[in-house]
Amino acid sequence: MKNQIEIASEVNNSSSASTEAHETRKNVKGFIVIHLIIATICVSAMFTSCGKNDDDKNLVSGGFDGKITATVENGNTYNSVISKVVVFYWSENEEEHHEDELVSSNYANGGFTLDLPSTATAKYLRSIDYLSGSGIKISDTKAMIYEFDGGVWALDSKGDMIGHFNCYKEDDNSYTEIIFAYVDKDVTVAGSNEWANYSLSLEKGWNKVYMTEYNDENKKVECTTKSINGLKWYFSEW
Repeated sequence: MKNQIEIASEVNNSSSASTEAHETRKNVKGFIVIHLIIATICVSAMFTSCGKNDDDKNLVSGGFDGKITATVENGNTYNSVISKVVVFYWSENEEEHHEDELVSSNYANGGFTLDLPSTATAKYLRSIDYLSGSGIKISDTKAMIYEFDGGVWALDSKGDMIGHFNCYKEDDNSYTEIIFAYVDKDVTVAGSNEWANYSLSLEKGWNKVYMTEYNDENKKVECTTKSINGLKWYFSEW
């Protein structure tokens, strides 16, 4: 996996336009993964405990039914170009995509619908325990997780990849994107370090996580399961 702290620094210093930001997202897969499993600032004395505490009551669940319905901006423009959308499993250890398909559907009428499987393939899950360390509290270190960002591949009628989709919003000060995470049991992760703050409550099954990066290098990355409005799906063509 890439060095998360180095990647975080690169991302926080970025003030590029949305197209460049999309490609940056692809280059920071390892960075996104570590975001998926941390949460809000807790009193440092509480970090030594592995069980839930009163702070967990303030977390907002990210659980949802696993159905992703996407209406793409200017989506009808691509009706004759895009035939299929697909998400392939990503191997964190090998840092590459595999031919194993997580989910797919047809592209039509300017958008798509993905029904995520009820469980993720076991060989692609990994333990949340690898994130254990100073400043991080995990309620159940035996929980297993798999996650992918909003990047959904677009295929043409020949089966060739021609671009990808991301769900995000952006302004002059910040960039927020959505990440989808599967866990095999309920788990909360709370913590803060020198470069990011997190507030996550993950339910067994699929969850939505929102990650916000700021152009101001003095502001930490924020990652939360509390819903953030205004995100839209966009297509980036290669």
